[in-house]
Amino acid sequence: MLNNKERSDTVFLVNNTRYYAWSHLVAMNSTVLESLMNEYFAHCEDRQIKIRNVKHDDSFYLVLKYMYGVKMNFTETNINVICEAMCLAERFEIVDLSKELKQFVATKIDGFDLEAVVTFVEHE
Repeated sequence: MLNNKERSDTVFLVNNTRYYAWSHLVAMNSTVLESLMNEYFAHCEDRQIKIRNVKHDDSFYLVLKYMYGVKMNFTETNINVICEAMCLAERFEIVDLSKELKQFVATKIDGFDLEAVVTFVEHE
């Protein structure tokens, strides 16, 4: 159950927003986040992990939705959120989500250089 406080064992803090998640599901989707959680939990008592360098809270939530298998309609999502989610998917090595978002962006913008967008959003 996505973002359910009672059914979670981990909290991701993105800016001032808390996202509740089940760590095993997150770990199955991202070895990068799995390593981050393992390292954090080994040294800290709490289960709250701060995710830094995220401008749009919804972009991280989109990544979580993907992990939980929530069906999404990208056409209803702000393009800035999609681009940042694409960068997060790259950062967390969620290959299938990254591919899906790149394909969506490529269909929306003709002549679009996806690698340039990833670089731009990462350094924005």
